[in-house]
Amino acid sequence: MQRRPLIRLHDRFGRATAPTMKLPWPLVRAPESLYRYDNLLQVADAVGLSGVPTNKVALSPWMDGQPKTGFLQTGWMTDATRQTAFEIGDNKTILSLHFRRNAPKDAASPWHLDVLEIDDGRTDQGAPVPCHIPCDEAEYNAQVTAIFHNVRGVVGLMALDDWRGAQECFHDNLAPVIRHLDNVSEIMAADHEFEFREKFGEVQPHPGLRL
Repeated sequence: MQRRPLIRLHDRFGRATAPTMKLPWPLVRAPESLYRYDNLLQVADAVGLSGVPTNKVALSPWMDGQPKTGFLQTGWMTDATRQTAFEIGDNKTILSLHFRRNAPKDAASPWHLDVLEIDDGRTDQGAPVPCHIPCDEAEYNAQVTAIFHNVRGVVGLMALDDWRGAQECFHDNLAPVIRHLDNVSEIMAADHEFEFREKFGEVQPHPGLRL
């Protein structure tokens, strides 16, 4: 089985297309994001990197030809002006953090966390159903903060060559975040069903959404 690539491609409507090592469509999704950074160095620091990677794709030392799917890996891609993607994961789970700028032609325009996605391999009718965390809603700050702490710790362990510890830390700390988001999604689905019953007297399936 080929592992999922660390950088996935999405079209301008957010729909997943053929997997490839490219940045997604540069569409700003959270212009009022709560997580802002003055420059790329601050973005890199936020995910535990000692500096901005100079290569377009910076992967862990396990990336040698076709890696074994179980190894934890990291990926970084940027066009330096409009968007940057950092991902970390293995064949079970991939965490994606996409940073963008509202005004890329303005050198003073800050970067912001635009999309945070956790792909834990769950599917619905064959299509991936990743968790999404809104980056412009304060009620999810605890989950976003926990994820950044997790990423920085895991990247630090990888830098110390503690690969097993890094992988265990990555999954152990993500698990409660995913459980919380799934619980919130179930509550939202139940509320949606109740409102639909109250309004129309019948049940309409809730759209396939995971926060």
